[in-house]
Amino acid sequence: MRRNEKTANPYLSGNFAPIRNTLPLTPCSYEGEIPADLAGGQYIRNGSNPLIKNEENTQAHWFDGDGMLSGVLFRRQGDEIQPEFVNQYLVTDVFAFAKSSTLTKPFLFSISILIDPLASVLSVVLHVLRTVILTIFSQLPGSTTPVKKASVANTAVLYHDGRALATCESGPPLRFALPSLETIGWFDGRKAQGESEDSETGCFGGEDMLSWVRQWTTAHPRTDPVTGELIAFHACFIAPFVHYSIIPKSKSNGQPILTAPVPGIKSSKMMHDFGVSRGYTVILDMPLCFNPLNLLKGSPVLSFESCEKSRFGVFPRYRPEAVQWYETNPCSPEVKPIPPEYAEEEQCRLYYYSFPLTPPSSGRVEDHEPTIAHQWALSAIEFEFPSVSPLCTMSEAQFVYGCSARSVCYSVGLGKAAKIDILAKINATALIARGLENQPQPIKGCVDNRSIQDILESDDPDDPIRLFAMPEGWYAQEPRFVPRSKQNSEDDGFLLTFVFDESQLDNRGCCRDDAIGELWVIDARTMRDVVARIKLPQRVPYGFHGCWFSEDEIVGQRTYRARVLTEDEERKGVSAVVWRKARVLRIEVTWSINDIGNLSTLAQCPYLQCPSSIAQPPRLHILGFLSLSHQEYTPLAIISNLKPSHNQPTMLTSMCLAGFAAIASTALAAPHASTSECSAVSFNIAATAENAVLSPSYDPNNETSIIGFINAMVRGEVNPVVGTQEISGSFVINGIYCRPTRKVKKRRDALQILVHGITYNSTMWGGYHFGDRYNWHAYANAEGYHTLAIDRLGHGLNSKALDPNNVVQPSLQVEIYRQLIQSIRSTATNSLQKRFSNIIYVGHSYGSQIALPLARLYPELTSALVLTGWTSTTNLSEVQKFNLASASSIYPLRFPGLAKGYLAMVDEALRKSLFYYGGFDPAIPAFDFANQDIVTVGEFAANAGPGGLFSIPPENYTKPVMVITGVEDFVFCVQPGVPPRECEKLLEKSKTDIFPGVPARKYEYFAPRNTGHDLTLHYSAPETFKRAHKFLNKYF
Repeated sequence: MRRNEKTANPYLSGNFAPIRNTLPLTPCSYEGEIPADLAGGQYIRNGSNPLIKNEENTQAHWFDGDGMLSGVLFRRQGDEIQPEFVNQYLVTDVFAFAKSSTLTKPFLFSISILIDPLASVLSVVLHVLRTVILTIFSQLPGSTTPVKKASVANTAVLYHDGRALATCESGPPLRFALPSLETIGWFDGRKAQGESEDSETGCFGGEDMLSWVRQWTTAHPRTDPVTGELIAFHACFIAPFVHYSIIPKSKSNGQPILTAPVPGIKSSKMMHDFGVSRGYTVILDMPLCFNPLNLLKGSPVLSFESCEKSRFGVFPRYRPEAVQWYETNPCSPEVKPIPPEYAEEEQCRLYYYSFPLTPPSSGRVEDHEPTIAHQWALSAIEFEFPSVSPLCTMSEAQFVYGCSARSVCYSVGLGKAAKIDILAKINATALIARGLENQPQPIKGCVDNRSIQDILESDDPDDPIRLFAMPEGWYAQEPRFVPRSKQNSEDDGFLLTFVFDESQLDNRGCCRDDAIGELWVIDARTMRDVVARIKLPQRVPYGFHGCWFSEDEIVGQRTYRARVLTEDEERKGVSAVVWRKARVLRIEVTWSINDIGNLSTLAQCPYLQCPSSIAQPPRLHILGFLSLSHQEYTPLAIISNLKPSHNQPTMLTSMCLAGFAAIASTALAAPHASTSECSAVSFNIAATAENAVLSPSYDPNNETSIIGFINAMVRGEVNPVVGTQEISGSFVINGIYCRPTRKVKKRRDALQILVHGITYNSTMWGGYHFGDRYNWHAYANAEGYHTLAIDRLGHGLNSKALDPNNVVQPSLQVEIYRQLIQSIRSTATNSLQKRFSNIIYVGHSYGSQIALPLARLYPELTSALVLTGWTSTTNLSEVQKFNLASASSIYPLRFPGLAKGYLAMVDEALRKSLFYYGGFDPAIPAFDFANQDIVTVGEFAANAGPGGLFSIPPENYTKPVMVITGVEDFVFCVQPGVPPRECEKLLEKSKTDIFPGVPARKYEYFAPRNTGHDLTLHYSAPETFKRAHKFLNKYF
């Protein structure tokens, strides 16, 4: 495959891709009229922009990368306003070292390594070792770019007491200059590097040996618009785990609070944001835990602990020791059974919480347990990147501004990020009042249950939710509200947001070199009018959080000396570091390591916003941004290293090596992600088949026509097949081949061929990255079987250039698999380099259905069948609810240019319904949705109608057959008129309907309880594997 044909990582392509050019303040043209209220101010947005972009590296995530600031200054020119664009890298220690070195991969490992299904424990250890080595190199004598703080400062920006600061959880804030965006230096709570003046106050973290870890500061510190205080928390992996700081404005009488412990937190957590009102502070303790010992359990270092509770710590602003902890409902039925109707969904919504701060009037005060009085969502729409007017950040805010999307769920899990085509304004005060009057169901309920489309169609001038819809193909970023200088109402002002027109992408989904972006100024009152469009000289990649800096703030900055990397410094850094690296790598050759990964310490950072607070004692009302599931606090995992003292490597080396030793020892004791020995294989298959000619009643190039055709077919309103046609060609089938881990003589020539269902590929049989508990290969290999999981035609790594209407159909697939099995049976010259006389066909869902014509037409081809996620009856009414759409339309970065007949599921909640609530690890459905594959129109249509390929039973098949389907499988078991617990009757009936020739003693079925359609991804998977192999072991 040529380089330009490789599938691009979605976060390194399109407008997620980093920009290479940095520009000084550059005049821009514009359309419309720039409001006079913006004169002299500057809008700046922070984001990730990797300096080192390895095109070959699939381990990349949106949250990786070096911090880059992009801004527009509205310069006064007499009575006119001239917008000027500027963008600059933040010169962090990591950036400086990378700039002065010859690294071909980023200094820090990618967040994606935490969710990579192929990442083993050893791989994590190697990434650890790589960063240890690089960090030590940076500290050696002669290096001019020591890495003392590993923050990339790529998350947010704010202003405090004459300083503009960029933030990220993995270090202290980093000061930069306005309006040039030059880097100044790290701010330690007392002063920033590059400042001449000093302060008598202490600094974050103290002065002791562990101060470096206590300097990690939330990415969202708060500046009180009245007192000027900077309020922040610091989360780390050392008890007491969370500290709290208040930095008063200079020349005030306020007393600082520096790194005060917040009691009551029992373990290291991922913490990103918090809430602050005029009188109270709220710390969010969610069960998203960072623990290297998770490797012992075969789990990621970062994991959601379903047995823990979600807690809110509320305390008076200046008294963190007086914290009261409020617990919300457990997040999993493992803690306490929760009926499905109360199950939390995976949504991101604007939530309202109310905390009574005084004990009840009756009873003993010491018996009082803090309870949450109210907890429900204000609206059912997806809501991300929330913010309020800067004048209301610590008082009651009527309006909350944020982002949404028409069709993509904002379950911003580690593996994905939705693109923004809707900007939203929510009247929180009105919805809270409505909710208090008519209270929704706790946790799951919503005050306003309308959808995006319902709200867009509303013409109510007093609607509490107002939406601004982007034009087709245009996408926005986080909006920031800028108030007018003389306001008539709280929402009298403007929303500023960077936008991008994706028609500038080429046919591979890549940005053209001349692609540009715009900054839109939108009337916040009407949420309809674009007041001005600033035409930028280049595009601004999709990024994170921004801020408006007023003219007074720009003028009022403290004096500074900017940090600049000179050519001489870069040259010295390269010569010293490369020389030291060469010496160490000669030692490391004995490890046989060619590419060592990064050691990192994850900062505490679920992606959580609390944009405003409402404080009215004796009850505190916190209006914050939470995920409804209490599970999807998306880890904005920022990587951090250990801090040395000054420029001496001794302290850093000992700490880093100690950390490495701890993780390495864990790795030696922990199970690997898979105990199987597997390799990728491919087969060239020549095949000819009679495929169906599909009805001309739909347009194969029109998505709306395609979906209408499928729905009409499911309802029985159209006969999808009008004839047959011969399809012939040579096809490549890719797969994963795994060898036995235990020798069993009678199974040495037994091969299980694993065939997946629709919208899946061969990786599902490995259980993704969630361990051997979900890995069919691992269990079968331990029983002595060889396994081969193949990608069905048009799926996985197989070519998706094939016609999805006329070519990718079941008849051709059956013929391809016949040729494949025959080649494996007859010769050892196939890709497996071994001949197998016993072929066991294992299917799931559609893969199980394909086994029927294969067994009917070629009954001697297979030695046994194991059919999972299948019965003789399909609930087509449920298939219609899959809510399919053209994959290239809904996921253009993953499936660029794919023909409209390749379909994928739009709705994550619907896909999750393939699982049975309470029967699965909550992380699996999110990963499953993010990594879904496709299904074609031909696969759906060719099997429908009278005489469909799958409707004719293989009556002459006499080999062993086992059917395994979950009791709660709504596609194949929960049929109309059949009680959910009577799935076994359908499995028994399948013997009579489909396999009348199989002797009764050779037919078995199993219906695992609390299990949905994706049965190998449920907690019951080990029992499924056990039952299947107990059956097979009787014959092989």
